[in-house]
Parts: sequence; C-alpha cells; structure tokens
Amino acid sequence: MKDAFTVRMEQACAVQRQAELQAFDALAGDTAALPLLPDRPFRRRKQVAAAVLAACLLFTTVACAVWPTVAVKVLGGKAYLTETDGGDGHFRRFTLPSLPEGCEATWNPAEGYWSCTVRKGTAEFTVVLYPPEHRAMIIGDNADGTMTQNDKEGIEEDFCLLSRVEDMTEEDLAGHSVVCWPADNGYFVVLNHSWTDWGQMRQILQGIQP
Repeated sequence: MKDAFTVRMEQACAVQRQAELQAFDALAGDTAALPLLPDRPFRRRKQVAAAVLAACLLFTTVACAVWPTVAVKVLGGKAYLTETDGGDGHFRRFTLPSLPEGCEATWNPAEGYWSCTVRKGTAEFTVVLYPPEHRAMIIGDNADGTMTQNDKEGIEEDFCLLSRVEDMTEEDLAGHSVVCWPADNGYFVVLNHSWTDWGQMRQILQGIQP
C-alpha cells in the first residue's frame, strides 16, 4: 500500500506531465490553418513557442560562447584588440602557403608575437599572429589621451572582425585597412599597406596554417 507522500508525488507528477503534453500539443498545433484556431488558445500557443525559441537562443548563445572571437575592448579610455574565449594557448609560429609568382615574404623580428610582410613589387601587407592573452592597443587620432568620437568611428570604419578566416571576402579586404580573425593559438591581424589584388590576398591569407 502506498503511503500518503508517494501518492501526493505521483499526483504532482501526473499534473506536471499533463501540462507538458498540453504544451507540446499546443506547439505542434501551430501548423494548423490560423482561421480555425480560437483566439485564446492561439495566444497560449504563441507564448509556448516564444518560450521554446528563447530557450533555443539561450542554448545557442552559450554554445557559441566557447569559440574564440576577436573583439574591440575599451579600457581606461583606450581601445584594444583582444581575443575572448581564447584557444588552447599553445602559441606557435604560423606558416604561409606557397606564394604566387612574384611574391616574397619577410619575417619581422618581434618579441612576443610573430609577424610577416608579404610583398609583390610595391604592394605589401603584414600579417601578425598575437598570443591569445595579448591586447593590441589601437592607435587613433588622439593616441596620447583617451578615445575621441573620431577614434571610435575610425575603428568601426577601418577594422573588420571575422569569426573565421573562411568567411573572408574580397569586399572585406577592399573595404578595410585592418582585418582580424581568431585561431586556436591566438588571433591574426592583417595590416594592408598598399595591396590591391584582393583575390590573391584572400588566397594567401586563407592558406595560412596557424
């Protein structure tokens, strides 16, 4: 014979289960023709659907947050490029793909990061790989003081922050002087000095092995 506590628990579970089934039926019923739906149940179904959508969006946000991203952070009135949710931290030198004919690469001596300049005649751009924890300060019009409105507008206009290098387009390279994307062992920053062959530039950058 069941005691009173067990009976109350079973009753509560049955009520909860019935509520879940009703909610599921209401959500599934949204595929019916709208004119056949009564006004009140339709609003209830919309509320359930909105709650499910909000839960999905929350899950997506949490799931995506573990991937590295490059962001601009304002600290002490100055703007910095930094990587959030950094990768494995095994910082190592990146390698370039085989360069097109007429191109040459020069590795630049630096302390704490890797930097390489690619040249073809008078055209050139520089690729820098920073460690995950590195903060690169963005120099604006007011380098010795706090950021101005012109600095903020200049950052938005000049900097292109990509989620991954595979998403890079020729328009990104043509429309921005600085292009950035994250990697497992840091984040890349490309400074375009005078390069205009956007297709070739994208091919080189997407062939980089971090």
